[in-house]
Amino acid sequence: MILVMIKLNAEVSMKKVQNYNSKFTIRKTREVAPKHILSLKQVKPKKSWGQHFLVSQEVLRDLLAAAELEPQDTVLEIGAGTGVITVELARRVKRVIAVEKDPRLAAILREELHAHSVDNVQIVNQDILKLQMSDNKYQINAECQTTGVQVKCDKILGAIPYQITSPLIHKLLKELPPNLLIVLVIQNEVAEKIAAQPPEATYLSNFVSALAKVKLVGGPVAPSSFRPPPRIKSRIIKLVTRNEERVRREEIQRFEDFLHKGFSRPRKMLKNVFDEGLLRKAGIDPSSRPQELTLEEWLLLNRGGSS
Repeated sequence: MILVMIKLNAEVSMKKVQNYNSKFTIRKTREVAPKHILSLKQVKPKKSWGQHFLVSQEVLRDLLAAAELEPQDTVLEIGAGTGVITVELARRVKRVIAVEKDPRLAAILREELHAHSVDNVQIVNQDILKLQMSDNKYQINAECQTTGVQVKCDKILGAIPYQITSPLIHKLLKELPPNLLIVLVIQNEVAEKIAAQPPEATYLSNFVSALAKVKLVGGPVAPSSFRPPPRIKSRIIKLVTRNEERVRREEIQRFEDFLHKGFSRPRKMLKNVFDEGLLRKAGIDPSSRPQELTLEEWLLLNRGGSS
């Protein structure tokens, strides 16, 4: 469980939403697809923001099941969009904190929640990457004043824009406390890189596995599960943050930099990247390539070859 501190500027954040609301004719349709919602509101998805909205009931079902939701949960949703996931979350948990960067979508989301008689969702019209996480607290740092609301947050879930996958996962794993469940829909290729094992391990698989338990949920998700459909397949990935038995919090950045160095020349033998003496001290064959090492070997090498 984490403590979420949300500081919202009602004069700024809410005004953005209200201004967009004034442009739209409100139509309280209870079961409508994102494509139709956006059409009604005359809103086009922003390609530059990677906006693809989930429409598959099967994928939605699998996503919610993977989150292991409990009635008492408070869930932080990333990229709430038009509310397809948000509404279903709200029906299953005590409270939802829905983070949506696009003020146009935040306005639509508010209407959809009202149309579905949902009153346990708090909309945060901000960029998720600008949430500061310190001492297990979230603090919105954009255009905010001092009025704050404290919320205990149990899980994180979302079908996120593909281009923020790597920075978001790095941010969550580096700043969140142990034993927190994160369930995301990301691009399939990145999900497979995160779950890869030697002899095809990757920088991402080692970094993420050092800080979280990793599980892929189901198979690849077809582009037709979204509107507009992306050009690539997606995947549900489930992460549970670890305690510090592998990498202490103050050592995460050093380990990240070390892995980047190790995978900077993935086709080359490690003796071309690191000192042979260091490799032999760690019991690693200098002719090995980065993708062949286990996480335990990378951790040992990062410690200078001493267990």
